[in-house]
Amino acid sequence: MVPSATAPSLTPRHRLVCQTSARPPWCQRHRLLPLGDAHECRSVCPISAWVDRTPRAKRYQIRKGSKAVIQATVQDRILASPSEVRDAIVDPDRMSGYFTSHGDKPMRSGTTVHWEFADVGGALDVDVDEVDDDHIRFRWDASGVATLVDVELLAHDPVSTVVRITESEWPMDADGVARALEQTAGWTDFLCSLKAYLLHGVNLREGRTADTH
Repeated sequence: MVPSATAPSLTPRHRLVCQTSARPPWCQRHRLLPLGDAHECRSVCPISAWVDRTPRAKRYQIRKGSKAVIQATVQDRILASPSEVRDAIVDPDRMSGYFTSHGDKPMRSGTTVHWEFADVGGALDVDVDEVDDDHIRFRWDASGVATLVDVELLAHDPVSTVVRITESEWPMDADGVARALEQTAGWTDFLCSLKAYLLHGVNLREGRTADTH
């Protein structure tokens, strides 16, 4: 799982998306609809409301007979520019102020970085596929299986950024759903910690231990 504590009571919006109930192009209203309602959008939403929400690295096409999969998506708005948010994620010295305890090098396209979490006694390697101004993509096995993580940095206005994190994919079974839920909680904690660090210089991980994780 994403090394984190239990998600705070005040959390960013998050959702789980069943790839069989809502195929691309995604409708923007899906972010506001409960899981299971997404299939209704094609009859109630105008064509102009549809947007392609699948990660750039992977276009999920669910065909007859294919296995259903699930992904976790979390997003929140932060009062900081996309470049400020990006730097706080790719710079290991800054990331250690709210998420990791140590990173061996900055995130760069085509590199592998090593993250340590001394507070909970964990560590893992992260394979970085892409880093640009508004997008970060990497692969890891924090949930116990290999997954792809897409971090989108969307300028909301001149002084704020919408950070959308999508991790995929797991099979649509009890184990896959449990992993997706755990990662959703972990990424929610990540965004809350990132926001507290950027806005107030506070490290919400201080005082955490493996027992309280």
